[in-house]
Amino acid sequence: MTSSNGNGNGGVWDKNAPLRYVAQVIRKLDNGTYPTEATKCFCGVEPSNDSVLAERDRYTVPHRMVLCENCLLIRANPRMTKEAYEQFYNNEYRKIYDGFPYQEKSEDDDFLFQTAATKGIQLKELLTQFTVTPKVVVDIGSDKGGTLMPYKEDGITVYGVEICEQGRAYSEQKGIPTFRTIEELIAKGVKADLVIMQDIIEHLTDLHEMEKIKEILAPKGYLFIYTPGVLATPPHSMFQNAHTYQFIAATLETLLERFGFVAELLDDKIISLWKYAGPPVFDPVQPLVWRKQIFEHLLQEERRTIPPIRTSCKFSESMMLSNLDANLAYRIPDISELVGKSSGPCVIIGGGPSVDGQLDKIREFAEKGYPLFVIERMYPWCHKHGLKPTFVVQLDASDDVVEGFTHIDPDVVHLIASTTNSKVFEMLKGYKQYIWSGVGGAHPEAQESWAKHGYKKVIIVNTGGSVCLAAMSLTAVLGFRNLHLFGFDFMVPTHEKTYAADIAGTSVDRTYIEVEIGEEGEKVLTCTSFLAFAQQFFGMVEMQRKWGMLDSIDIYGESLLNKMWENPNWENEHGKRSDRQSL
Repeated sequence: MTSSNGNGNGGVWDKNAPLRYVAQVIRKLDNGTYPTEATKCFCGVEPSNDSVLAERDRYTVPHRMVLCENCLLIRANPRMTKEAYEQFYNNEYRKIYDGFPYQEKSEDDDFLFQTAATKGIQLKELLTQFTVTPKVVVDIGSDKGGTLMPYKEDGITVYGVEICEQGRAYSEQKGIPTFRTIEELIAKGVKADLVIMQDIIEHLTDLHEMEKIKEILAPKGYLFIYTPGVLATPPHSMFQNAHTYQFIAATLETLLERFGFVAELLDDKIISLWKYAGPPVFDPVQPLVWRKQIFEHLLQEERRTIPPIRTSCKFSESMMLSNLDANLAYRIPDISELVGKSSGPCVIIGGGPSVDGQLDKIREFAEKGYPLFVIERMYPWCHKHGLKPTFVVQLDASDDVVEGFTHIDPDVVHLIASTTNSKVFEMLKGYKQYIWSGVGGAHPEAQESWAKHGYKKVIIVNTGGSVCLAAMSLTAVLGFRNLHLFGFDFMVPTHEKTYAADIAGTSVDRTYIEVEIGEEGEKVLTCTSFLAFAQQFFGMVEMQRKWGMLDSIDIYGESLLNKMWENPNWENEHGKRSDRQSL
């Protein structure tokens, strides 16, 4: 088969060439041309605490990958030295790793450049959803510069960083300034609105190199990282000798938090977007809960434990910041005015279907004088059934959230999130309302808005991913220590019955999945969002209990939470409570 390479020279492609380069690398490892060295985990724990995951990579090259049992970071130990890797990248790397997927096109520089340019277009489209519109872009590990070309064609200033001489030379031909090291960019004074690290962090020999990123990042700049996530990669194609590290999303997050970065986007594939927030205040918590999921994936277990589920806000950062600034202009008092004025029991009413069968119990508690915390979607439901809320909690920024305020009671205290839809603040003019901030209140621009509008004190509330969890946090902040929860189902009886009757709004995720609970495998219909909320719930319970903010909690109706709490495996991992009335 004849092909033409990027330099216009004809040639015959040899399908066995990648295999010969693999054999060449193995020989160089055997004879010491490529020396290796022992490694210690980034967390500092001695290698004796490692579990061996693989002895060779997917191409049979000797490459021992181990799991640190202290932090779950996967690394090569031993691995080639930095100098050996530099030779490898210039001699064999592209011959092997372009050779296998692209075959006869593996030496066609123009083809490889255009392939990367297509990925660059896809990246631009993705980042547009997060309103990332850079004026300066840097690509670390830029190869031939293809990923940067779509930005360059739009008139954006671009820079590449590439250790491979051939890649740098080709990039320069395409008019893309390309440097060998980040230090050269730092010396040049480059400040990028977007730094791209696509398929690069797993190649680093020293993760402290990540500290240099903030030196080339503009104050409001973004860092994009893609690396093949372990839990989203088939085990047979996972390890390669060029990868000195392998990550799951949780270990990457722990690492970057240490360097001062916070995630705007992060999934199990490890498509991720980060902003620099400054040195961390607390030491990162090691994500040990993920160990079981890692081994279940590597062993391809048929029945697997549900991992901690990641959620992301469905509203853009710019929209939330815009809502915040507009809402603060109303100068609504902060909930700090209510702190310390409540104690004892209260009722929280969520919107799960089981709440329809709990009216008598709710009325019983109301007659005893228990304050009723009601999520905004259940405000009309309460009015219909003659229940008078004490507090109504509002979180959602959706347009249809106003449907929860068809009837407004002048005696009700409305607790409204600072980033909610501004229509709510307008509707509640003249009624009792207090503003509160979710964790987004720690955003630098959010802090500027609070100060600009004259707020001297702001309480930031951990909302989790739902208004039900936000209500639960608010009760703790206000001083209530005995909680009675209704409509916290986090599951559905059928695909059709997904709400309490006549609940306002239609935003529940309707992509349902069946999961098994407990050793007997009771099947429950739920969705990923509900599973995430359930996991967040237990995290909140543990935190509130730890800080002495919670004495008891009762959950009524058919609820995933009760099923998880009754699961022996859950009790073994998280502690068993004695009864339904105490923690």
